[in-house]
Amino acid sequence: MSIVDQIEQTLATKEHLAEELLINKQAVIDFDRKRNSNREALTQIRKNAKDEKKLWTFFGDMFIKLPTQSVKELIEDDQKNLDEKINMARDTMKKNAALISQIEGKDDMHGFNLKGMTATDLYNSVRR
Repeated sequence: MSIVDQIEQTLATKEHLAEELLINKQAVIDFDRKRNSNREALTQIRKNAKDEKKLWTFFGDMFIKLPTQSVKELIEDDQKNLDEKINMARDTMKKNAALISQIEGKDDMHGFNLKGMTATDLYNSVRR
């Protein structure tokens, strides 16, 4: 394999990783918009639909009237799924950014792989 082929392959790999990074970035934005819409819906259910036994919900291309508690549970489950998808996309973005940095020959990106503390971690650290 000649040097030209190696350079071409390296650039193609780098471009593929960069495209994947941008795709994941847009996915995080889309998931976050949906998560915010769900949060708004949950707030409206708590404030305005306390007395309602059933609510109209939109699934795909049709409206369905479901019990309020079921709607709430569906939205909360969707929130959990969206959180997992967002975290997976962010992890993939971090890995791709690190690989791009490695291909470019830059040093390891210090502090890039840090993760936020969960409520449990914070509670345990304060409790000590």
